[in-house]
Amino acid sequence: MIADTPLLAMFKNSLRSFDTVADIRPYPAKPTAPLTFTAAPALLQPATVFENAELKLRIQYLEAAAAKAEDGAERLGCDLSVSQGRVAGLEAEKHTTEAKIHSLFHVRDSLLSRLDSACANAGKAYEECDELRELCYNAGKERNDL
Repeated sequence: MIADTPLLAMFKNSLRSFDTVADIRPYPAKPTAPLTFTAAPALLQPATVFENAELKLRIQYLEAAAAKAEDGAERLGCDLSVSQGRVAGLEAEKHTTEAKIHSLFHVRDSLLSRLDSACANAGKAYEECDELRELCYNAGKERNDL
């Protein structure tokens, strides 16, 4: 990666104000005379050493930013696949839990049915006990009468 230098800092700031490389170096002034073969090379002069260094640093900065973005995208892709795996695991756990809840409802319904049956049997037993108590009371009364 490129080390931070004052020149690089200047280019980072310049990146915020320019959209294209053409914005950095202004176009040559419009010639007053018609262009001829001899005038054309003057318009196409190479950039100065400073402009070349500036452009090279900007290119390096953009390449480093692109590499960083690609690395971030790869990490996001890994995080996404891990998250998708977790979601699939949680969905499987949800289905298992729903099946257990459904099973517990069946067990509960069965126990309620057995409880109703036991209560009905207990009610019958209580009635029979009442009848037996009454018979015992009557038998005791008859014995006392004899």
